[in-house]
Amino acid sequence: MYNPNIKLSIIIPCYNAEKWIEIAINSVLSQKVDWVELVVVNDGSNDGSKNIIDRFGSKIVAIHQANSGVSNARKYGVMSSHGDYVMFLDADDELPPESLKNAINMINSYPGEGFIQKAVQIDSNGILIAGDAYNIGYSPNDYEIIRNEFLLTQATHSGLWLLPRKMLLSGNFFDPYICLGEE
Repeated sequence: MYNPNIKLSIIIPCYNAEKWIEIAINSVLSQKVDWVELVVVNDGSNDGSKNIIDRFGSKIVAIHQANSGVSNARKYGVMSSHGDYVMFLDADDELPPESLKNAINMINSYPGEGFIQKAVQIDSNGILIAGDAYNIGYSPNDYEIIRNEFLLTQATHSGLWLLPRKMLLSGNFFDPYICLGEE
């Protein structure tokens, strides 16, 4: 069932990413979708990231906090967001055109489920390094399967996950005692 009122929050944790953060933000703002909220959490950057983030004004939700790590930045971003679904984007990543439209189409096709999306890796010159990186695509309907995949295996980059916000707010998703990958 198609729902035109889907609200999507994109969370970008940022730490000393002045070289890339503007590209990441613009890649979200340039998407042609009805309702997207962009939350950028500056996690105590000591470079020019804060100034770049602040230049976007009311187009984004800017949060500046003391450095507490990427997991806490993501958690605070989720807690400060208002979307039905949450997607993470790292400060040095970029969303291709139409990617949020495709994400909303997936949500409408499988409401209430979580997704792992595809990515490609490019070098700093824009040259393709690897196609279909993290080529995993399934939509489990079981909370524990999603939680275990996300928290315990880290089989994919967290920026590829598209999850219902209520799932992330359940209190069991961001565990400060689990130290796998960057989480």
